[in-house]
Amino acid sequence: MDRQQDDRRPNNQTDYQTNRWRLSFFRRSVYAVVDQALLSATNFFTMVLIARVLGPSAFGTFILAFTALLFVRSLQASLITQPHNVLGATINDQDYVRYTTSTALGQILFSSVSTMVTLVGAVACVRLAPDAAPLLFALSPAILAWQFQEFVRRVLYTEGRLGAALSKDVISYGGQLMTIIALWHTNTLTGPTAFYAVAATSGVGAIVGFWQLSRSISFPTTLDAVHENWAFGKC
Repeated sequence: MDRQQDDRRPNNQTDYQTNRWRLSFFRRSVYAVVDQALLSATNFFTMVLIARVLGPSAFGTFILAFTALLFVRSLQASLITQPHNVLGATINDQDYVRYTTSTALGQILFSSVSTMVTLVGAVACVRLAPDAAPLLFALSPAILAWQFQEFVRRVLYTEGRLGAALSKDVISYGGQLMTIIALWHTNTLTGPTAFYAVAATSGVGAIVGFWQLSRSISFPTTLDAVHENWAFGKC
């Protein structure tokens, strides 16, 4: 009888671990789906409300500016966040901290350059296209803040902390949606105010995200990961 019980123990332990893994996988899958749904719903309703208050010409200009935001984000994904999702998942302990910190430094440099380019374009538009200048000035902080919050979001995904990523996005994208609705309700929603709302809520989300990553980032560091990520991203 005792031998039979001993024979069952490995199976029971295996079943317990399997069920625990399945539960963890299911929970992470739910987090990921809800997170993506929140992001998509926020962008969709933002566009719908802006389209309702802007005329065709102003909305077309806003779409061009928003496309520039998405273009910068695609470059960020190729050169920074996607390489971290792949390469960072294979590194542990202090090597991971050094790699993540180096990648964060590369993110800061990339965000600074893209923001400065946008500001230069905004200054140029003061004379060349005065109507577009306020939109580009508002786009500059939006590009900076959105990149930072997207960076911490993707790093949390690398670490498998999907619940933490979702809680950050509830603050960032949920806050953005509520702010856009409030601006629309008070008749103050314009292209520039929409970008300022994105900048403010993404900035708050980025601050929360960097706090969540306090154990994964430790300055000072080198730029070694920037070269490694570049080699990965350009392939």
